[in-house]
Amino acid sequence: MRSAIAAAVICAAASAALATSYDKEYWDTPALGNNNWTYWDEDYNGLSGEPTDHNKPMNYFAGGGVGGSGYVSGALGDMEPALAHSVSTFWPAYPGELFPDSPFPYVDLSIPGAAVSVWIKGGHGLGSAIDLAGGEIRFFIGYYDGKGTETLDDDEQAFYCTKDAFDFGDNVWDQTVVTLGGDLNWDTIAKVETTTDTKPTDLYDGPQQWGFCIHGVPLGESPGGGSLGFDRFEVTPEPGALVVLGVGALVLRRKRKP
Repeated sequence: MRSAIAAAVICAAASAALATSYDKEYWDTPALGNNNWTYWDEDYNGLSGEPTDHNKPMNYFAGGGVGGSGYVSGALGDMEPALAHSVSTFWPAYPGELFPDSPFPYVDLSIPGAAVSVWIKGGHGLGSAIDLAGGEIRFFIGYYDGKGTETLDDDEQAFYCTKDAFDFGDNVWDQTVVTLGGDLNWDTIAKVETTTDTKPTDLYDGPQQWGFCIHGVPLGESPGGGSLGFDRFEVTPEPGALVVLGVGALVLRRKRKP
């Protein structure tokens, strides 16, 4: 599903249904800076002082986002692979480890017909062409439970990304809404487990790690150019679920802003 919410008529009865959704992230609060969203850079030595901390703070811009609000962005050329399994996946935008409720804020994907919405802009005036190296921008969830060794098989982990991808505009903000659905709506990024058999829906009530990834990049390749900006991220009930709940109707169409 690659449609966007253009307008919504939501009555007061929607309050209870929306109360469990993730609050909208507008990145327009200067005191919060980039709100600790980060992107993956294996050479970055920063947040915790470790030799390779991986989490590089995204650039925060106070204006120029959707509706003039703030937004965050990351340079694709700085990223290095997060995982090297049968696929190559990169993390260009995910909550970092300095949130007040560290390491990651709570996000509830178990609301009826949960859908993820975000505005993404490629380039945002920097003049570099976007190079995803054949990958697609998708939403990911997962968990990682390190066992204190360097051996991959000693670590339990399960990472999944949506089968549907998010569009982005060329120097234009482009909104996409993706319905999460059940287990069949996700592709496996990596799954190494010794004692459990985790499915995507097992993580819905609050995945340990989540955000946006570039999935499907050939092994040995990496995104090499341009920057991606992210704004107005939220998780809400999918339009069909709102109709069932009797809280109004939604008009759907692609939506873009300069």
